[in-house]
Amino acid sequence: TIDRGHRTVIDHEENGILVPQNDPIALSNAIYKMYEDQEFRLRMSVEAVKKAAKFEIKNSLKAMSKIYNKFL
Repeated sequence: TIDRGHRTVIDHEENGILVPQNDPIALSNAIYKMYEDQEFRLRMSVEAVKKAAKFEIKNSLKAMSKIYNKFL
């Protein structure tokens, strides 16, 4: 299975690669794909930075503030 937390942050083959737990062959294939395909690797790197920005503390606080204000 793929960990639920990882699926929250990773969009498969858009900003990362998800592989099943305890599957060394899938992990090896993912590493090889990243190594072999520079365009793929660079595109995923750019998308990963974009996705990570959503989880910056200022953005998280803003989202949580909206939730709290809704119920207070």
